[in-house]
Amino acid sequence: MEVLSVGRSSAWHYAYFPYSVAFSILSILIPLYLIDSLGGSLLDLGLLTSATALFGIPASIFFGRLPDRFGRTKPLILASFLSTSLLIFLLSEAKDILTFQILYISTTITDSLHTPSTNVLIAESYHKESWGRTFARYNFVVGIASALGLAISSVFITSIGYRTMLWICGPLVLASFIIALLFVEEPPIYVERWISRLERPIDEVTSLAYQLDVQRYLPGETRATPRLEKSPRMVYVGLGFMTFSLAATCTFTSLPIYLTRRASIQPSTVFTIFLIRSIIGTFCYIIAGKWISLHNGEAAVKAATGMRILLALSLPTIAFAPTLSPLVATIILSSFASSWSLFSVGRSTVIAEYASDGSLGSYEALDKLGNMVGGLLGGLIPAIYGFDTLFVVCSALFASAFLLFIRGLGR
Repeated sequence: MEVLSVGRSSAWHYAYFPYSVAFSILSILIPLYLIDSLGGSLLDLGLLTSATALFGIPASIFFGRLPDRFGRTKPLILASFLSTSLLIFLLSEAKDILTFQILYISTTITDSLHTPSTNVLIAESYHKESWGRTFARYNFVVGIASALGLAISSVFITSIGYRTMLWICGPLVLASFIIALLFVEEPPIYVERWISRLERPIDEVTSLAYQLDVQRYLPGETRATPRLEKSPRMVYVGLGFMTFSLAATCTFTSLPIYLTRRASIQPSTVFTIFLIRSIIGTFCYIIAGKWISLHNGEAAVKAATGMRILLALSLPTIAFAPTLSPLVATIILSSFASSWSLFSVGRSTVIAEYASDGSLGSYEALDKLGNMVGGLLGGLIPAIYGFDTLFVVCSALFASAFLLFIRGLGR
């Protein structure tokens, strides 16, 4: 049962709608703009991704402490949207690679301000039992917006060009600032995560007492030693998140370039492929929310990571048959999207339930550390060894993340 509601409705979700439209456009547009419009190289792209994550690490640690320190989330969300919208406008005016890189790094830093605040907003506004469904609903809205952004890009990218498409992203994020100003409200009291942490030892003691009572009525040879359930070892979990992020960034940093140059797919078709991927991934959030309600976030994280071990190995098949490349790419990338839906909701619930106060930024920082290394490798490996080697390395990295999750979350 939801004990609180933000603004007594779900209207606050839509503050993230224009923002998500903009960033879905940027996710594909940035590498294409850097290389095709500004004349950059794959190495420039890898350095940009790596530097973005590097500067984001201390920012995430600092920003992650702010919601718990000040007991506020709305001002941080508003500051993030406003500053990001202004920086995107400046980004569209950049004339050289270095200026573009500096502005994009600044944009991603200000963008990271709202992430921990949003997680706290959700966790403190809904009962623990509703976290999975609420995170899934929030991600569903974001996914619909992302699909719309990709649809706009695929239809208009050829006619209006990269620069104009980049320019419109700033006003979209500014619209999110206005909607958030009107509809986002603070939880009346910050206790839900504290209650969740208090419930865990109580549940464990109750389980132990039940086991002891059952043992009394069993024959001596069938009795087992009662034990408390092990709590997740969050050090391994955090390292797993970092490795997963490394693998994902390494996989997708230069993937649009792989699709256009190695698989000979037209840019407009690439946007369409990512659009279909986004739509499928969005509707998978509904399934993910229900699945986690029946199971748990820990199982979701492990299942999604296991899927990606095989999916990364399948990426070279996209270029085997040029006539079928768009179809094969759509199937594989849509499978990646469905695994991300499961992983994203599972990760959010695990962090909301087990992360200590003030530590949310640490997990974001670990993600960015993975992004930093993954971005560098994602540009460096295909430039030197080729894309086939890149995808094998990425599969091995996903396998490493899977082993870390087993160690941290159990089997």
